[in-house]
Amino acid sequence: MGKGVAVPRNRDKNHFIRVDADEWQKAIAVLDANKPEGVL
Repeated sequence: MGKGVAVPRNRDKNHFIRVDADEWQKAIAVLDANKPEGVL
């Protein structure tokens, strides 16, 4: 999930990366805006 999404990429890397509820919405918006054509 972290590829191209600023919040997780800017955090220290451990086994798990904590993503707060509001950050999920931002991450989903970035991923949706950059998804390849034809992907649902």
